[in-house]
Amino acid sequence: MAELDDIFQFGSGLDAMRAVRVKEVTRVEGSDKLTQVTLQDGDNTTTVVCGAPNAMDAAGHIAVLAPPGAVFFDGIEIRVAEVRGVRSEGMLASERELGLSDEHSGIMLLGDDAHAGQSLLDAIPLSDWIFELDNKAITHRPDLWGHHGIAREIALLTGRPLRPLDPQVTYGSESRVTATVDDPERCPRYLCAYFTGVKVGPSPEWLKCLLRAAGVRPISNVVDLTNFVMMDTGNPLHAFDARFVAGSRIHVRPATDGEVIRTLDGQDRNCNNETLLICDAEKPIALAGIMGGENSEIRDDTAEIILEAANFQAGNIRRTSVRLGLRSDSSARFEKSLDPVTAEIAARHFTSLLLELVDGCRVVSPLVDEVAPFPEKTVISLDPKSVAARLGMEVPV
Repeated sequence: MAELDDIFQFGSGLDAMRAVRVKEVTRVEGSDKLTQVTLQDGDNTTTVVCGAPNAMDAAGHIAVLAPPGAVFFDGIEIRVAEVRGVRSEGMLASERELGLSDEHSGIMLLGDDAHAGQSLLDAIPLSDWIFELDNKAITHRPDLWGHHGIAREIALLTGRPLRPLDPQVTYGSESRVTATVDDPERCPRYLCAYFTGVKVGPSPEWLKCLLRAAGVRPISNVVDLTNFVMMDTGNPLHAFDARFVAGSRIHVRPATDGEVIRTLDGQDRNCNNETLLICDAEKPIALAGIMGGENSEIRDDTAEIILEAANFQAGNIRRTSVRLGLRSDSSARFEKSLDPVTAEIAARHFTSLLLELVDGCRVVSPLVDEVAPFPEKTVISLDPKSVAARLGMEVPV
């Protein structure tokens, strides 16, 4: 079992924070950046001065108010103040100020499932207990790089039943996407499926809270679900905007020397023939197992997606990642030698969740599965008497 570094409560110290509705936003006289924000907190109305860039567009949304007397995790206490002649009774907080993430580009806005007039901890399921593991202890345990693997280990140690991860999904029959793999040694398994009726938007608060607790920044429902399933199963996923996958064809192949792909971080990556690429009928669209391409990323108006769930050779991912100086959550897992069986579990898990969260979403294709023959399972003989003799005690089997 992995070494436990720490146990702490996520969302602690937020008891005083309030979910409030932004009723009106106006510019503070004489300022280009400051806004006067009128808030509805249950039956009470209050006013704060805010300098966040997204405050002007926050009218009608639910925000988080730190009222006078509230103390942030860094020890700063909120007090009534007068700013440019406007009385400010509290502060609208960002995720970083609340200690939830590093996000501080604007005030935190809550989803439709939150209600004004509640404490923040009642409005969204923030409070959670975090068990922090030393990842060096699980370097050679790829099955522990997902929460379900940790749960399996705990179930074994405590004798408690493990909740099965067996999503029941019915896939479609339309031939909307094809996949070919030129190098099954470097890509032993590649699964994909085609979805229509996708509506990209914010994730529900329960999903955002779980991702924040795991140190992942929420982005959008589709991207968040790929990250959530990766954190749960340990197997990375990727979603392509189907509009930009030429020919609806996935082609996994080695790069040619000097071939260039621009990744999601906006950087051009120079490839060699050891680099494995995910391509469409015309161009590369992802660095296999490391990062997606900028040319096929999920956008606000994405309506159809192609899901990728795959398994890649650990050594190839590690060498490519080191050569390019590009590490990601995906590469960190693939370079640990993941079980190819988990790729299908992850694909079905994502499909089940997306169909549940997005009204009108359909998976219209089969789950396409290009898979090399699995290696034979290794059988290890164990003599309980020999083990007992070495340990000096009986071990139940």
